Amino acid sequence: MTSSPSPILADFLADVQRDRTARTQRAYAGVVLHLQHYLDTADMCPHLGTHDGTLLAQERQVTGSEGSFFRLFGPGELLCCLPGFLDDPWLASTPQPRSHVALVGRLLRFLDRRGLVGPTGRCAWYDAEAAVRRARQAARDAAP
Repeated sequence: MTSSPSPILADFLADVQRDRTARTQRAYAGVVLHLQHYLDTADMCPHLGTHDGTLLAQERQVTGSEGSFFRLFGPGELLCCLPGFLDDPWLASTPQPRSHVALVGRLLRFLDRRGLVGPTGRCAWYDAEAAVRRARQAARDAAP
């Protein structure tokens, strides 16, 4: 698994961990590392398109997977990939499913507040926001 998050995700983690208990900080850090692992290892063709997904796969082969996503892409592409992080197997494999979904929603707001969601990324932002709502609803429907 990835040992440290990218600068964007590290800044986000520092932002959301403020004034949290040590236990919550650990849970949040685990989710962010899970997200970094997803970005660095999952097939991104469904989210980025065949060209960019293939480019990412090649980058992973040449320079290694750790940090590969953010060596090539930025916040706009991150937005495109977030809905996949809310699907199986990624959501099912996290030890903190509620934090997993909540943090994706907070990440969206963080990116927007920081001005990292430009006009061209707004549609991807809305798609990711809709994926968060669907994941929250699915969790409520599955609750006993």
